[in-house]
Amino acid sequence: MKVWSGEELGAFLLAAADDRLSMLYRLVAHTGLRRGEAVALRWSDVDLTAGSLTISNQHVDVGYQVVRGEPKTKRGHRRIALDPGTLAHLAAHRRRQVERALAVGLPDAASGFVFAREDGSPYHPDFVTKHFDVLVHRTQLSRIRLHDLRHTHATLGLAAGIPAKVMADRLGHSSVILTLDTYSHVTPAMDHAAASLIAGLVTPSSEDLLAACWPLPDSEDQKAETEMKSRRSSGVGRPGIEPGTRGLKADRDR
Repeated sequence: MKVWSGEELGAFLLAAADDRLSMLYRLVAHTGLRRGEAVALRWSDVDLTAGSLTISNQHVDVGYQVVRGEPKTKRGHRRIALDPGTLAHLAAHRRRQVERALAVGLPDAASGFVFAREDGSPYHPDFVTKHFDVLVHRTQLSRIRLHDLRHTHATLGLAAGIPAKVMADRLGHSSVILTLDTYSHVTPAMDHAAASLIAGLVTPSSEDLLAACWPLPDSEDQKAETEMKSRRSSGVGRPGIEPGTRGLKADRDR
């Protein structure tokens, strides 16, 4: 598994901004969709008002024939929230798509696939993967796969402190354990961040609480020390009895 940093991801999205599939790659990077889920997405699955999308199908390559099927897992059926920036790009993408569709006589394109060819048909999953490889090569960024955009989304989210349960729900993982196992490389950094965060919650007091205590005179210190030694020596009894505890009952409910 290879992932990009936030800076590398931003550089790629900027470089690919004018590409016909830039919105698909942006959506995968900001939601963690699988490629089959992205190419199967319809506008009826997108709620631009609520700022979310619903995953209920995916397209699978079977002998280069595209087959529509259920998501990979039961938890793959999910609703994913969209950030304001992605939502704005998606709304602009829809407007452009409708304009192009109307120009060629496809008035119903607005209710069709979110990512479609000029004739309204969906892209083949392999095509969007190969096209991504071409774009990455042109940018001269470190080489990653299209599926690694999903891993990048998860890694950045966990590193930012987003709970594993939330990331598991966004990714459609069958369990939180799978999420933590898959992205175990993030755990050490999260551990260090947790240590720093907890330490930051401990605020040093501006008041010396011990300063208000009356210091014991030297003579009193010596007297207290002598008494303690005396108790220790007199409290030694039969084996198994601690000094100073003879005659005391054990508190079993403590």
